[in-house]
Amino acid sequence: CEKDNFLVLNACNVLYFIVEYLNPYRPVRNMSLSYKLSRQSRDVENEPLIDCISKNIATFAQILSNKTSQEGVKTAFGTNVRLLGSGRLRMIELIDRILKMNSRRIIQRVCETGLVKIITDLFLDFEWNNMLHHAYERFVTTLLTRNDPSLFKALFIDSQLLEIIINCMKENKIEVFKYIFGDLENVSK
Repeated sequence: CEKDNFLVLNACNVLYFIVEYLNPYRPVRNMSLSYKLSRQSRDVENEPLIDCISKNIATFAQILSNKTSQEGVKTAFGTNVRLLGSGRLRMIELIDRILKMNSRRIIQRVCETGLVKIITDLFLDFEWNNMLHHAYERFVTTLLTRNDPSLFKALFIDSQLLEIIINCMKENKIEVFKYIFGDLENVSK
């Protein structure tokens, strides 16, 4: 529903702003030495922002995994494509930003809820959505740069990313391969 997509988009925009500016891990410029020491000494895992986000990761997974009821749009090539929706796209960008906070609790919740697999499935289901493919590329880059074994497991074992790439090559799925291989190639760099 268009109204739901609009609500999700606005909620994600507000959360993105909050995460960006209240992020306890964000470096602050021009701070005094005493403020730097107080920020370093506090337990950021118990910050209210981290607590609130980690409690709601399952809601993100539920919203992203809901199938859209919208009818597709016919492209200039005559192909009927489904619409992802700007709200779900923004949610993927928000999750990417949240993972950059490098909170152990948030990473654990992302892995528990299967968010990495859900986002990978969206990447494969919406093969014509370039904006989603770029967001997925940034998402995978974030997963890999966190250097966290649980995120590696979620990407390579739970989401079966390598198997997907190999199967596309084996089965010579030109249609799938043609549209997503460029994005997968960028992800693999």
